[in-house]
Amino acid sequence: MKNSVSDAPTFQLESLAREALEKIRAQGQLLCFAESCTGGMLASLITGIPGASDVFWGGIVSYQNSAKTKLLNVPEALLRQHGAVSREVARAMALGGASQLLKAHPGAKAICISTTGIAGPDGGTATHPVGLCELGLALPDQSVTSRQIQAPASFNRHQNQAFFTHHALRFLIEHRADSV
Repeated sequence: MKNSVSDAPTFQLESLAREALEKIRAQGQLLCFAESCTGGMLASLITGIPGASDVFWGGIVSYQNSAKTKLLNVPEALLRQHGAVSREVARAMALGGASQLLKAHPGAKAICISTTGIAGPDGGTATHPVGLCELGLALPDQSVTSRQIQAPASFNRHQNQAFFTHHALRFLIEHRADSV
């Protein structure tokens, strides 16, 4: 087995997805995703696991800013002030996803992870390089946290997306382990 996330076989991501589902299931929570730069990769991994439907509500891929505002209720002013790839927007996306889940399942222990970043090969700047991703995590107590990750500069678009997905799942697992 290879150590680099860039070379990570699919089964490593599947293993992380299974671990995340087990932790969420053990805590009686309901999961959703608010994805941008991962383009549905998180949802695809989770739905590939038999029995995921008892803990996975769904996902929203909000690739354009207008989708973030219309589907996740991210304020346009927040996008203008901080940009789509920011801690503030990642947090707002996670809260927006959790809010949508709660509309469908009032009283659920909602948990939502969001991804917003620059997968490349274009779109990077000096302050927001290709491979930058902000993760947001809305928790059942309605608190929200975030984490910034940076993929190696040598990664291509698909490797960046796999890197973002890997770290989003790790982030989710770490927070679920803290709450057990």
